[in-house]
Amino acid sequence: PILTCPSLMRHGGSNLFLNHFSGVTLYVIPDNVIYDPPQLCQFIKDNKITRMLFTPSLFETVIEYNLPNIKECMQTLK
Repeated sequence: PILTCPSLMRHGGSNLFLNHFSGVTLYVIPDNVIYDPPQLCQFIKDNKITRMLFTPSLFETVIEYNLPNIKECMQTLK
């Protein structure tokens, strides 16, 4: 599975369409999940997400949250 969000359109929307036509699954993360690091981590793990576009501030927030199982949750990301 692949994870992306509407902001991807600003960062190379052609990749979105290439992935879509390649048969990958696209997940759009709800706002209540994307801004809650424990929920986001669980979402990534549960859906076996392999690709995700993080803004630097979102990535920093998730890392600084110090989740005890961050490696386990993020292990599917490439």
